[in-house]
Parts: sequence; structure tokens; C-alpha cells
Amino acid sequence: MVNVQETEITTKGIQKLLNKYTPERAISEYVWNGFDADASVVEIHFSENALKAIDKIVITDNGTGIDYGKLDEKFKKFLESSKGTKSSDGHKLKGKNGYGRLTFYKFATDAKWNTCFSFGGKQYEYSINIASEELKRYKSSEPLESTKRTGTEVILNNVNIEKGSKDFINDVRKYLIADFSWFLTLNPTKHIFIDNEELDIGGYIGEHDVWTISFPKKTFRADFFRWNGKLNEEYSKFYYLNNSNNLVHEETTRLNKKGDNFWHTVIVKDSFYDDVISENFEESSLFEDENKIKIHRSLENKLNINLKEKRRPFLHAKAIQYIEKCQDNETFPVFKNNPWDNVRKKELENLVIEFYEV
Repeated sequence: MVNVQETEITTKGIQKLLNKYTPERAISEYVWNGFDADASVVEIHFSENALKAIDKIVITDNGTGIDYGKLDEKFKKFLESSKGTKSSDGHKLKGKNGYGRLTFYKFATDAKWNTCFSFGGKQYEYSINIASEELKRYKSSEPLESTKRTGTEVILNNVNIEKGSKDFINDVRKYLIADFSWFLTLNPTKHIFIDNEELDIGGYIGEHDVWTISFPKKTFRADFFRWNGKLNEEYSKFYYLNNSNNLVHEETTRLNKKGDNFWHTVIVKDSFYDDVISENFEESSLFEDENKIKIHRSLENKLNINLKEKRRPFLHAKAIQYIEKCQDNETFPVFKNNPWDNVRKKELENLVIEFYEV
């Protein structure tokens, strides 16, 4: 007779797995949860105590809420991937592993979700509670009929942050900019607010250019963005949207992970992608029409060529900055002001520039 047992993860085990999460990253997880629930707006509010320290954080979204009938499915799963799952606008769900909701434990004593969902043409609201000392257990109230709009409010209580409130809020803002710049650019109708001030990603855009790429009987517009900083967990990619602004395909660029700080995003929106049939983002099965697949591949090839052209002056400027830094630090050879040394200096500078532009 075979004795079948189930493995069990403890609260301490969960805490160990989530130990790498900073408060800034944890807050970002709750924002992603809102967008995964098809929210168009996510708001973050910080409350201070009498000592001017943050003691409560509230994250609110206007998404679909948490369906009570699917509560166990959503809150019992931990580290269970929902690979391939997408939101209604086409982006892959970020909070798919089931642990983002528990990341509060390092800086708050408990979390409460007040959520309102729609079922059978009516709205219902209820609450969920989790304590940091019992992460594997949640308590929920019974759903009651409501007149509220759908959405979810997450309240993190008894917050303990080592930084001052101003510094912490600024760090949260910086983290969210690095995490969501590509997403907010891809989805201009989505918004994040921090204490009633909209998150401004404008300063993170180092360059924006519009490319026109033409084929016989077809012309595409591509928006190129170069970022001033690294995107937290997103690669440099091509994003393809249909005319309804839904993401139908994404692909890493050939210049992804080059280690040269040339962080970038390219967005193509066109009715050409309205009849995409793939649901798994595989290029080979995007279209039934082989000719369309060929056009798409040719487009992507031209986009990669354009990226290389964009990267060259960027790397040239980086090389010049490096040379100037070496000269300022006196780590660059000192040349005399004569024809022979001038040639040697120029040759060394050109060698450095060529090395950068490889």
C-alpha cells in the first residue's frame, strides 16, 4: 500500500523565500496586481504618525476586484506559475506566482484587502486579512451586495520603515519608474499616482524617435525609446500591438543584454496585427498567412538594423565620456603638444572609441 503525503510550506519557509524583497519592490508587486486585474489607475497613499514616520500604506486600483468564487484559487497558490496567462490588454501577468501579496511581511504587521467584484450583473464586496506571523493563513468575510465600483484596496498596517518618509517615498517613486516606464509607455491609458501626484516617467526617457519602415503596399510606424536607466525586470524588446492597442507579440531585440547601458524599447502599432492568431507569443504561428509571417520577420530585421544605427552614436558618446574621465583622473597617458604626440594621442582615442563601438 502506497502512503501518499502532501508537502507543506511553513510561514518561516515563505519568509525565507521572500527575504530578497525590499519594501519598494513589494509595493511594486501590489501595483502590478492592480494592472493584472485590468485596472487603468493604481493609487498609492502613505500615512504618517505623530513622529512623521510612515505607519500605513494604501494601494488602491479600479480593476475587476477579486472574485470570491476564485478566492481559494488565487490565495492558496504559492509559487505556482500561470505561464502564458495574459491580461485583457495582452500583457503577461506579472503577479502570476501567487507570492506578491505576501511581500508585506518584512515591513508591516498585517495586510487587509477590501475588494469589490462583479457577478451576475451585481457588485459584491468583502475583505481578506493576512498577518505577517501567519502568512500561510488568510481570513475572509462573506461577500455582501454593494453599490461600489469594482476594484481592490490593499491596506498595509503598522508599517516600520528605517528610512525617513520623504526618502522612502522618493525611493518608491524611483523604483516604480524603473519598473513601469516601458509598461506605461506601451499603455498610455494606464496611470500610477503617489499621494495624488501622477508618476512622471518623462525623465527616464533618454531619447524618443519615430521610424517609418516601408514595404511594397505596406508602411509601418515604430516608436523607439532609449531609457536613461535599466528597466528592473524587463528586457529590451520589440512590442507589437494591434489597432485596438492590445499587445499581441513581443520579442527581445538582438541588442538585449549587451552590457553597454543601451536600454531600449520599440513599439509597433498597426492594423496589420489585427488578425494575429497566436496566443502563445510564438513568431512562427502569429499568422495563418505565410506572406504576413515573412513581412513580420522582414520588419523585425529592419528594426534590428535601425537599433544598431541608433546604438553607434550612443556608444561613441560613451567612449568620449570615458576618455574625458580618464584624462580628469590622470589615468590616460600624458602627451606632449607636438605633431608626433598628437598623432599618438589621436590613435589611442580612436582605439578606445573602436573598442566601445564593437
